[in-house]
Amino acid sequence: MNKVFLSVGHGGNDSGAIGVNKIKEKDYTLLLCKEISKKLAEQNIEHELSRTTDKNNTQKMKLTSIEKYKPTIAIDVHFNAYNEKATGTECYYQRNNSKGEALAKNLSRVVSSEIGIANRGAKIKLLSDGRDWFGMLRNCKICPIVLLEVCFLDNKNDMAKCIASNVATAITKCICAALDMNYLEPIKKDTNIMHVAPRVGLWLHNSNQRWNKKTKIICMDYNSSVDVYKGTEKRLGKYTCVKVKYGKYIGYCAKEYLK
Repeated sequence: MNKVFLSVGHGGNDSGAIGVNKIKEKDYTLLLCKEISKKLAEQNIEHELSRTTDKNNTQKMKLTSIEKYKPTIAIDVHFNAYNEKATGTECYYQRNNSKGEALAKNLSRVVSSEIGIANRGAKIKLLSDGRDWFGMLRNCKICPIVLLEVCFLDNKNDMAKCIASNVATAITKCICAALDMNYLEPIKKDTNIMHVAPRVGLWLHNSNQRWNKKTKIICMDYNSSVDVYKGTEKRLGKYTCVKVKYGKYIGYCAKEYLK
């Protein structure tokens, strides 16, 4: 069974890098890894985070967790910092590890493209004795592991473009590729248009009224329970819809939004 370990950079007494507006790396790595966790759950990929709160999370603790969990791959998530001008995404991999190299190349390419910044590439960094520079990469013997530097925490432009949910999706796609799995697109819940209702009306998410007599629109809540009428499928505009009953109302709902 495929399993993924997310090593959440820094934590607790170790703040990591300090970025624009004094933001701390440890907070952003946790935020991003929680988003990745949601995306992995949507793909039914078993995974574990090294921490889920702001607490001390040493390298030794992470490596011990990896040894116990025995994942297929691991990603050590970080943000870079240098001189407020440096920009881009880069990813380090273990020397002589072709699977890690492939994952690193894909992550640096896909994540940089998603954010809209430079791809600094997949890299190896070695000590003078030829061993991997980074302790997590040097000491992890269980599985391929890469160290991802998402972007530069002290670069205002990088951080303005770094949307956690979008970056998490990009990383999840790379994980699926590394595991030889197809990425399954989740059901889209448009923030402006959700449901097709009576007389081919569209439900607007920002509407406060449950029923609009003029436009014949029903306002449905997320995860609403509806009764579906069999054999009522029909095309309404660009939507394939089915007839549903929602409370006392009967109308049509876009099929793609029904679980």
